[in-house]
Amino acid sequence: MRFFICLFLFVSCTSFTSNPTNGNQLPQNQMADTLKSIDSLTEATTNQPKADQTIDPRNFNPSLLEALILNGINEVRQKKRLSVLYADSILYHAAADQNTFVAQKGALTHEQPNKSHQTVRKRVNQQGGDYEVIGENIAYQGFTTITEGRRKFVEYNTYAEMAKQMVKLWVKSPPHYENVIFKKFDRSGVHVLLDNKRHGIYATQVFSTKQ
Repeated sequence: MRFFICLFLFVSCTSFTSNPTNGNQLPQNQMADTLKSIDSLTEATTNQPKADQTIDPRNFNPSLLEALILNGINEVRQKKRLSVLYADSILYHAAADQNTFVAQKGALTHEQPNKSHQTVRKRVNQQGGDYEVIGENIAYQGFTTITEGRRKFVEYNTYAEMAKQMVKLWVKSPPHYENVIFKKFDRSGVHVLLDNKRHGIYATQVFSTKQ
């Protein structure tokens, strides 16, 4: 007898120094159209060199997956006539900080016990960033695990498939989607980690406005 297991989880937060209003929330029917478009994320996302390669846990390429996720998020934004997000090294390191903590803990959270790294704003400040508005999306996407009797097999996605799944997780969740399409955001850092024990990928994306 075969059993198939695929786990996904996600959390989101946004930090404001003031209280800007996000006027970009969409009705459910428009969100459904966005979800359909993700299934056909185009050349920018899927036609990058090696994007169609199956993820090999022994030779994982995090930079490729990070780039594909950012491209996918930018395609969603462009379909809403919003500016693209540019890669930002400060936000990347802030994302890496939290993503590493989350992967080690094995639970999704936006906080850390270390007071200097407790919130996404503090983590960005630790990297030298001082931004007006900061957002953070976190997700975990498991690979499909197939159990046949006492044997267990892991079915690995391609990089393009995993990127699409991550983008879809965030678009399907209203709080995450608010960050994805918040019009003031103009830069981002995406960090991913492969968890070989849990057979999945942790991803953290941090967003911000100009300083």
